Amino acid sequence: MVELTSGCICCSIDDYRFDLAIQEIIDTAKPHLIVIESTGLADPEPLAYRVKSAGLGLDASSPWSTRPNVERQLDETRVARAQIEAATSWS
Repeated sequence: MVELTSGCICCSIDDYRFDLAIQEIIDTAKPHLIVIESTGLADPEPLAYRVKSAGLGLDASSPWSTRPNVERQLDETRVARAQIEAATSWS
């Protein structure tokens, strides 16, 4: 596990540092799978672009919400809707 402590991966890490972090993970751990957890406020498109630009495949996006909150979140935020739409299109 690699924790990036400089803030949300979507907002605070540039393409160069993202690529370096991914390459370090690949070189040292040789993983079969990489899971990237971003903040719940993240727009999924820029992160998907970065993942693909780093030469990785993108298998899925998994937004999380509790049932009582999902309808409110979809009504109140554009990002919640984008996360749900991305999850259904990339699966």
